[in-house]
Amino acid sequence: MQKTGSAKLTRIRYQAVTIEDAFSYRDHLVAYTAFEPDLRWGWRDYSVIRLLNVQTKKDLRLTSKTKYFAPDISADGQTLVAVNLPIEGKSSLDLLDIHTGKMIRRLPNPDGLIYTYPKFYGNNQLVVAVRNTRGQMCLLQIDLVSGNQQPLTDWSMDPLGFISVENQVIYFTRTYQGQDQGFCLREGKIYPLLADAVTGNYQLTSQSGHLLWNSFTSSGYRVQTGGIDHIFGREPVVFPKLDTSEKHQVYALDNPPFQIPHPIPDSGFTSKPYSEFTHIFNFHSWRPYFSDPNYTLSLLGQNVLNTLQSEIYIGYNSDEQYKKTGLDFTYGGLFPVFNIGTEYRIDRSGYYNGQKIFFNELLPYAGVSVPLNFSRGLWLTSLEVGSNITYHQQYFQGAYKDSIQHTSFLSLDPQLFFSHQLQAGRMQIYPSFAQTLTLAYDQAIASLAGNQFFASVNLFFPGLVPTHSLLINLAFQQHDSLRQVSFSNNFPFSHGYTAPNFYQMYGLGINYNLPLVYPDWGFANLIYFLRIRANVFYDYTGVPYNATNGPGVQSQYRSTGIEIYLDTQWWNQLPLTFGIRYSRLLDPDYGGRGPNQWELILPLNILDKGYSNHLANP
Repeated sequence: MQKTGSAKLTRIRYQAVTIEDAFSYRDHLVAYTAFEPDLRWGWRDYSVIRLLNVQTKKDLRLTSKTKYFAPDISADGQTLVAVNLPIEGKSSLDLLDIHTGKMIRRLPNPDGLIYTYPKFYGNNQLVVAVRNTRGQMCLLQIDLVSGNQQPLTDWSMDPLGFISVENQVIYFTRTYQGQDQGFCLREGKIYPLLADAVTGNYQLTSQSGHLLWNSFTSSGYRVQTGGIDHIFGREPVVFPKLDTSEKHQVYALDNPPFQIPHPIPDSGFTSKPYSEFTHIFNFHSWRPYFSDPNYTLSLLGQNVLNTLQSEIYIGYNSDEQYKKTGLDFTYGGLFPVFNIGTEYRIDRSGYYNGQKIFFNELLPYAGVSVPLNFSRGLWLTSLEVGSNITYHQQYFQGAYKDSIQHTSFLSLDPQLFFSHQLQAGRMQIYPSFAQTLTLAYDQAIASLAGNQFFASVNLFFPGLVPTHSLLINLAFQQHDSLRQVSFSNNFPFSHGYTAPNFYQMYGLGINYNLPLVYPDWGFANLIYFLRIRANVFYDYTGVPYNATNGPGVQSQYRSTGIEIYLDTQWWNQLPLTFGIRYSRLLDPDYGGRGPNQWELILPLNILDKGYSNHLANP
């Protein structure tokens, strides 16, 4: 954002996805870092430098596959300095060419210091907050020509950072007397900021004779300002010298048996490769996942090295109204990803000679998939392709358990999932722009013949105000006409209707989501009510005529209605949304339902195929 006129803020450009707030501005250029994940491995990511031209609004990527943080632009606008923090854990300061991003020089770090917030102090010097091996911090001045280092403050256990430099004056924040206070360093002396520091003062910056800084309030950070000549004290401050952790009076650190010795003695332990099978079933989280018409609650676990994910789950399919339970094991230590598991479905339904029948189904499976992450800049983008091979064993129930033979067959189930979205604000229900695509094809092999194809596209657009969202869903599903096999119905049928798996279906859904109220209320640290929101919808499902559908099939099934959702957090940690839906059926229902339908609902999550790597079961 930039200030124009008296107090108006205008957006320059949306910032690329980032994991830090530090940036530098000089001569219409903004230097900052952006987050980029590895294409394949989720545990590997990068922090790259980007340059935004405020005048042209162009945002260019300057480095690739780097681990840079807190870049700063030199006074002549030709050089960048940034903190380099590679996976080895050794910190360094790198000087980069601002036009090419190539490293000019890496400054020596003989003492193994950790650098933060480097700033140019003229063209040939730097000032940086550093931490030594004992955990103490100070301001350090570094000469770029000779490499000499000079402490500007005494070493202290109090945190120090958020540095800015203007007219040879250094501004910074330091914990002092139990508060995060602002200071300036000029002519070798330190002067305190005359402002309330109960909640902290950060990012001190001077411009045109005024000082600006942030302080935290119950409504977020507030930008404050004051005259540079009157906002600092007249008497300099002298910080304590070489203080230690004992002054903080942390009992666990100051008393046996937990007292930490310095230096830490060499333990002399032998090392050996860590086994991937250590605590292999390390269950840790309950996770709900919803992708209409499938609703799932899972117990998740990972081994310590996070190469094997285990999942035990129960679920429900609202189209066929069957229940399911299963378990899955996904190994992600190789490329591609391998998974194996089994699922049991209870009370699957279908139509046979015009009559509704029920059956149970056992589905052991094995699969392989390739998850790829193309996220960069403004967009979070993922693609996964893969396939399962599944064994189907069906057990018919009720009056048909003796007249219909229990069937078994194998199926090959290739699938593709794609997601492309802008990052969303905390108050937004969905991102302003996003697209998702799901393709699935199930093909019976060996003993029986049959297939089913499913495609779904979701398009997200801005609403009338930034917190509103317009969602358009397009879907298509078709199976073979032989009816030797029955695959699960995953079509998002119009809300409120019985949802048979007709031979061919295509659909359109229009949804307008908007927040209603933010209760900001919790109860007994058990449940927290974050938001109440609504969705007004119109659904259309078209069914072309085909004799295999059976009698009584309408050519269209339309409904409209409203959903009310409660966004909550259970135990103040686990996000969970639930609500109620009213649907008005505009056409006769195939199963004989009335025109007014009320349902308890769980939410849709169509921007994420799920929290586990295994593919959807057919």
